[in-house]
Amino acid sequence: MNSHPKSVRELATPVDIKKVIALVLKEADGLENDAGWSGSHHDHGARHLRELVKLYEYGMDGKFPPEWDKYTKTLDPEYSEYVRLKNKFEGR
Repeated sequence: MNSHPKSVRELATPVDIKKVIALVLKEADGLENDAGWSGSHHDHGARHLRELVKLYEYGMDGKFPPEWDKYTKTLDPEYSEYVRLKNKFEGR
């Protein structure tokens, strides 16, 4: 069973999220450095940690990552109309 807090509000003492992010990125740098020095063909999880930080930051800003544009635009009524008309006039 996972006993980790689910949110910052559940922590016993206040935490500066920027400091936590800095620690996560420092860990990612260390993993990447270790992988490089050991001649590893992977980064020991450094990229994954950086992706988690990036997704967290997008979420806190109320934005979607650019990589999600192809998904989010399909929910836009104007885009749906564009696709409908394109298919109609291009015969698809």
